[in-house]
Amino acid sequence: MNSNPGGTGRPSAGELESEESAASLERNLSAALADSRQRYKDLVEISSDFAWETDADGAFAFVSPRGALGYTAGALVGREAASFVVEPRNTESLPFGARHSVERAEVWFRRADGELALLVCACLPLHDAQGQWCGTRGVSRDITEERAGEVALARSQNIGRQRTHALRAIWDQVEPRAMLPAAAEAVMRALSAEASWIYRTEPGGFRTLVTKAGERPGIGEALPAELDEAEAAVPLERDGMQLLVAATRTRRGADGLVCVCREPGRPDWDEDDRTLLADIAHQIGIAMIQVANHEALERLSKIDGLTGLLIRRAFIAEVGQCLDERGALLYVDLDNFKPVNDLHGHEAGDEALRQTAKILTQTAGGKGLPARIGGDEFALWLPGADTKAAKSVAKALGKAARALSAFSAGPERPLGFSIGIAVHNAASQEDIEKLLARADGAMYTAKRAGKGGVQLAKSGAGAQR
Repeated sequence: MNSNPGGTGRPSAGELESEESAASLERNLSAALADSRQRYKDLVEISSDFAWETDADGAFAFVSPRGALGYTAGALVGREAASFVVEPRNTESLPFGARHSVERAEVWFRRADGELALLVCACLPLHDAQGQWCGTRGVSRDITEERAGEVALARSQNIGRQRTHALRAIWDQVEPRAMLPAAAEAVMRALSAEASWIYRTEPGGFRTLVTKAGERPGIGEALPAELDEAEAAVPLERDGMQLLVAATRTRRGADGLVCVCREPGRPDWDEDDRTLLADIAHQIGIAMIQVANHEALERLSKIDGLTGLLIRRAFIAEVGQCLDERGALLYVDLDNFKPVNDLHGHEAGDEALRQTAKILTQTAGGKGLPARIGGDEFALWLPGADTKAAKSVAKALGKAARALSAFSAGPERPLGFSIGIAVHNAASQEDIEKLLARADGAMYTAKRAGKGGVQLAKSGAGAQR
């Protein structure tokens, strides 16, 4: 039966309108789809990301037409994605072969020029009609420069923290002598080293080990002299150890070295290590100057300005620390010294005192400790000496005193030494004041006996005047 009431077989107006509506909808859908595809294509083209798809074998099946990381799209399509990844542990763990959605994954990818790029990836798994995984679709972005900035900032902050900790360890020391040992410990910790050494460069170019941290023996003699003038930290290898050395440079120049070492197998010194050591070495150089100035002032406070010998207070402090061992104390008084000043003047008297200090120092031979106790009285501590050794030194002093005859006020009043000897026994627990009093008393006994002689104090005897 014909539904057309007119019997012409033509579609009715309603049917035509319905067909036109369907065609219009199809055209609109096709246009919208084409527009969506073009929009997606444009976004992919202008995006800093690149889009990709991989197949079930993990090979690129699609890459943004623009390509990526120096490769053209054609150079990537068909190649296994994992072959571009640096040291992949497991290809299934890579975003290019993901079986589940991934919002953010980072991988190191080798660029066309051989350099490395850090990619951040997001992806979704693809499945076929049977629901089987057949590949992955995702986007990736090169964040190498962004991450390099973050890494550089983190490295800079780490260097700053290590530098701050090291400098606090140095400058927070109340006692100047503790500054350099603290610096050696701090620089060893800051650079994750096994040992550290601080050397002072002496006139003539030879080095003196000031302090160290760690158990390794010093190696200053093995370090090239050119290091003293190096402007930056220098890595070296000695006896299998990895060394890093920096000069302690200040405005007055380089006057020392700081050296740290790592055992074989440890990471090589990098730029951060060299920067950190050079920076701390500069601060150590400043600390060395302060320590040297402090030591100079301390020496001045202990040294007699005329003779260069220790003063009484300093001598008592030094010898007082040595009384746990055997030794002998010689108390030396200049005979007939006052007439020297009266006849020849105080300048001659001062020179006689300087010559006396020289005689004491030379006779002690670097082992004894001489001092000017006051006026024309001197002392000489002989560590480890027994009675025989003490008498031998006293005899040598008496002989050397003949050189003072030129200062004498006359033959009847010769300038010479009266010497008292007090031998110290560590077991006696005698303190320095009692020891000094015994030697002083023995000296006065010698002087009363006619001057120019030597008198041995009795053990445990008090001062004799």
